[in-house]
Amino acid sequence: MDADLRRRYNITEENYYEMLEAQNYKCATCKSTDPIGYRGSDKFCVDHDHNTGKVRGLLCNHCNRASGLVRENR
Repeated sequence: MDADLRRRYNITEENYYEMLEAQNYKCATCKSTDPIGYRGSDKFCVDHDHNTGKVRGLLCNHCNRASGLVRENR
């Protein structure tokens, strides 16, 4: 997981878990504690700006997909 996080988002696994703790182990959007992971994953999705690469937080799969569908960039 750590190598993938570093490559895709320039964060460490420790950063991921720090964000998750800061969000009270909930999706940043809907506040669900269930990541409803893509293809059986039990991890929240890393929400990021596709233009700048800046990480915004962690989302459940449903909120991540919804955000992508509306091409949301906060």
